[in-house]
Amino acid sequence: MNGPAQSAADADELLTVRLTRVLSAPPQRVFDAWITPELMVLWWGPQGFKGIAAEADPRPGGAFALEIGNEAGERHKMSGIFTEVAPPGLLCLEIRHRTFEGAAKTPEGYIPTFLRVELRPHAEGTELTLIHSGFTDAALVARFRGGWGGGLEKLESTLVDIAKREPQT
Repeated sequence: MNGPAQSAADADELLTVRLTRVLSAPPQRVFDAWITPELMVLWWGPQGFKGIAAEADPRPGGAFALEIGNEAGERHKMSGIFTEVAPPGLLCLEIRHRTFEGAAKTPEGYIPTFLRVELRPHAEGTELTLIHSGFTDAALVARFRGGWGGGLEKLESTLVDIAKREPQT
């Protein structure tokens, strides 16, 4: 593909966070960590932030909400809807950003981005591919790439902690 279509595809890719990690847990356990409020608060958010509250209704059209904060008192709330839920391999969400520049001027009062989480069995556990798209600003992409990188590190630690607490057979 060349010309305008290729340029548009390249621009979309520049405005997308795409990360792949191998996590040391089976796909269902990883999937559950994305949809279970008690687990979401343990890992969701960048390094230095902790979960304060989470809600999730993991079905297409079901809502989710999460609040995170740090020791300096900075807090962030996010919410949206699940658009596709196919355990244990696929989870898609529309995240509704109410604090992005220009959000208040939209008829809906938010700017959406789209999160796709693909989970595949792997010899060491699960290969997770995260694709977060819909951004309009490269600086936001960089911020979210760093945030998701730290969040996925926290997810791995959470999964390891859960495995340690399980009875050994």
